[in-house]
Amino acid sequence: MPSAAVIVACGNVARRESLVRALSVAGWETVLPVSSMSEAVSLVRNAPIACVIVDAELADIPGLKAAGILRDLCPHAKIIFTAPGNTRDLEVEVRALDVFYYYIMVIHLTQVSSSCCGGCLWNPLQP
Repeated sequence: MPSAAVIVACGNVARRESLVRALSVAGWETVLPVSSMSEAVSLVRNAPIACVIVDAELADIPGLKAAGILRDLCPHAKIIFTAPGNTRDLEVEVRALDVFYYYIMVIHLTQVSSSCCGGCLWNPLQP
C-alpha cells in the first residue's frame, strides 16, 4: 500500500467506523478518521494524502462544501463523496463538484479494494 494517508471525514460515528474498518482490512496502514472539516484541513496541511473520503454529514459544515474546499487544498488527492442516501438534487450537486467517486452508502457493508484512489475504490458486496 502507498505510504500516503486516507482521510475519512464523516460526522456519523457508525459510518466513519465502517469506512475506517474497511480500509484497514484492505491493507491501508494510515487511515485518519475525523468528524469535521476543520480536522480534515489540519491533516491535509500536515501529511501526504492519497485520498479524502468526505461524507455528506460533517460536524461543522455540510460535506458538499467541504468536498470542494478539500479538493482545492489538495488537488493531487482523490476526493470521494459519500452519503447515506441519494436524491436528484444531491446527485446534481455532487457531480458538479467533479469528485473522483460518489458512493451512496447502503445497508450492505462494502469492501474497499486494495487499489484505493488509484482506480475505483468501492466493490459492493453482492446481495
